Amino acid sequence: MRIAVAASGRELTSEIDDRFGRAPWFLIVDTSTGDLEAIENDGAEQMSGAGPKAAQILASREVDCLVAAHCGPNAFAALAAHGIDVIVAPKTSVADAIEQVKSGRLSPTAQPDVKGHW
Repeated sequence: MRIAVAASGRELTSEIDDRFGRAPWFLIVDTSTGDLEAIENDGAEQMSGAGPKAAQILASREVDCLVAAHCGPNAFAALAAHGIDVIVAPKTSVADAIEQVKSGRLSPTAQPDVKGHW
């Protein structure tokens, strides 16, 4: 499984960022190999469409699920269109969030948890 986490930094010790589409970094961990990839979110500063653009970035990296502190309706729809599950998680480190997903303590949500342009 390839897990992406919206992160405030490029390290596993970084915190989950508050917003998916505007997170400065995405950390992608392949749970079968342990490989880590840090991707700078070049759409974070866009005037609009940051969530759908971020969803495209993750889809191009063949991500299975996203962990973020919050996910709005446009981003949620774009992720769902690419077959990417969304997991809303409390603020914690990227490493802790990944462990919680792997252990089944965090699971996908069925809907966005905030309104658009949150």
